Amino acid sequence: HTPGAEADCVNAQTCTVCGEVLEAAKGHTPGAEADCVNAQTCTVCGEVLEAAKGHTPGAEADCENAQTCTVCGEVLEAAKGHTPGAAADCENAQICTECGEELNAALGHTHDHYEYDATHHWSICSKCESKFDEKAHSFDENNDCECGLKNVVVDAKPGMTYTVFGQTVTVESQLACKLGYLNGSKYEAVEAIKNSDGSYSFTAPEGVERVLLIINGDFDTDGDVDSNDATILAKSLLPSDHKEYASLNDAQLFIADINGNGKINSADKTLLARSLLDSTHKLYLPLSW
Repeated sequence: HTPGAEADCVNAQTCTVCGEVLEAAKGHTPGAEADCVNAQTCTVCGEVLEAAKGHTPGAEADCENAQTCTVCGEVLEAAKGHTPGAAADCENAQICTECGEELNAALGHTHDHYEYDATHHWSICSKCESKFDEKAHSFDENNDCECGLKNVVVDAKPGMTYTVFGQTVTVESQLACKLGYLNGSKYEAVEAIKNSDGSYSFTAPEGVERVLLIINGDFDTDGDVDSNDATILAKSLLPSDHKEYASLNDAQLFIADINGNGKINSADKTLLARSLLDSTHKLYLPLSW
């Protein structure tokens, strides 16, 4: 025989004259197994025995996580990174507009000063000027609230219904009331202002820390006005050497000036007497605030 080309992976060696196979084809020698990106080839001739398999994509890439191949772990798409929303402010954190994750915490309010109404106070923020931390007034032993509000102290008979806001005392009562404050040794009356809801308000001057709230004409402070009160006033108007004479204390002297003219005399006695008449009597006149 006349040998032809040597046998290789896929071709036998044959006789160039008669064609007889002198050596069979040797067959491929497989290299490393095919993976995601590399084919399997013959280590002798280099022929591709199995194509690369291609990647198997995992979960899509998001703000923090890349997309990787579930087989080999190669990064197929990098993490996208966060997309910041509006900058953080006093009450709101900065968040990613894509995934909602908090990027920067809320800054928090910074107290600048207090504002208040009759029942509550709140802080005003020095950065955003909004109100925060609202709460009810709480007064210490000096009648001071942390917000700077100082309520006047009210001396009143237990059971009287009133509210206090700073220097203003608002009263709800079926009977006319008076409010005054000591000026030296004498009580000065404060004008009563009627409110739309039927209540009355008294506003003491700035600097006055304590006031007296009484029912007009209630000399014995028993909560109503009756003949006993009229008797107390009448006795105080008797001559001081009269056996029935009885002096009045400071609070009673304040009550006794029923017409508010600064004097205590028979005119006040008459007004008190008229207020005690039956309401149908032609001379009946209720005591005024």
